[in-house]
Amino acid sequence: MAISKYQNIDWTTGVTAVDNIAAANIQSIDNIATPSGPPPTNWRSTIYTFDTQPTQTGAANDWAPDAAYTADGWVNGQACIQGTQWTPGINAKGWNCDFGSTPSSNTGPGGAMTDFNNPAVTSISTRRYVYKEASSGRNTYDHVARTPGYNFSTLMNNTSNNLRMVIWHHAYTAPPVGWQDPLFEVYADTLTTTTKATSTFVFDLPVAGNTNTGFTDPWKLNYVDLNGYRTANQTYYFWINMGPQNIGTVWQHDMALDSIYFEEY
Repeated sequence: MAISKYQNIDWTTGVTAVDNIAAANIQSIDNIATPSGPPPTNWRSTIYTFDTQPTQTGAANDWAPDAAYTADGWVNGQACIQGTQWTPGINAKGWNCDFGSTPSSNTGPGGAMTDFNNPAVTSISTRRYVYKEASSGRNTYDHVARTPGYNFSTLMNNTSNNLRMVIWHHAYTAPPVGWQDPLFEVYADTLTTTTKATSTFVFDLPVAGNTNTGFTDPWKLNYVDLNGYRTANQTYYFWINMGPQNIGTVWQHDMALDSIYFEEY
């Protein structure tokens, strides 16, 4: 239902401007739509496709976010945790970044998503993704990065709407190599560095039904429910961890993520 009056004045016939803004240009007041303006547009964060990011496929190094991603608030690897371990007893590393196939054979995607909402695989160099390079013993590590921070209570146009995090993933490895749970996990905190033990669990993705059948198998979509974070007047950061894979042929677990963003719906 749209607002009908403003300060006891009929909106349609008596209000011409509010705070020197023409009534026709005001979409809502206190998240209530006005009759003269279109309904508010649902908020959506920047869509992080990683297409502009420098590639880093070497097992000894992690992806270094460029200046734009760093300014937004992305932090990769041990710089986003307290100490050197995300999970007690497991050393942490950061994500890698690539286009096309990963350097390891029989694992990983054949390329990034064609677009942020098109799960078809493309190998072109301008479409990139982040992933967990499992070679050289990296399969035994946590691979963690932190998103930018968001105060959803001030960003959302209507905190009664739903809120979610969107993450696409690709998890392929040639048979008979398996996976162990979870494929990835999400935690939240208001601090800029944290650990699994001191942050709040949000989501994890089980193996069952969530692996891919080949390099060119389409990327898979995940929605992470964030309704519990809509109204708190605080800035929240989110840690996404791709944990160890200690089974089978251990270097064949190059799992990837693409097109990560937050949205009101």
